[in-house]
Amino acid sequence: MALSFDEEWPVPLVWSSSLAPPVLDAETAERWGYLNRVFPSKEALSAHVDALAQRIASFPTVAVTAAKRCVLNSLAMSQDDALNEEFLLFASTLKDPA
Repeated sequence: MALSFDEEWPVPLVWSSSLAPPVLDAETAERWGYLNRVFPSKEALSAHVDALAQRIASFPTVAVTAAKRCVLNSLAMSQDDALNEEFLLFASTLKDPA
């Protein structure tokens, strides 16, 4: 479920976060949901990114393309339309022999 600023976040919080965001340490930013992972070093980050890229590259191209399209559709379509399109995209991946 996507956050709706007008329904789920108070307008003053949105304004203050947008116009004068607080300076946060990594742990606080992660806890607040601004980050999904914190790394102890640049090397650890780089190793994680390399492993993730290799993992994604090992997936069938049609599946990666469909997943990207689902994310973009969720931003551009109504939820119902995006879910219907996601179903069709998923079905199309089942036809791919890879």
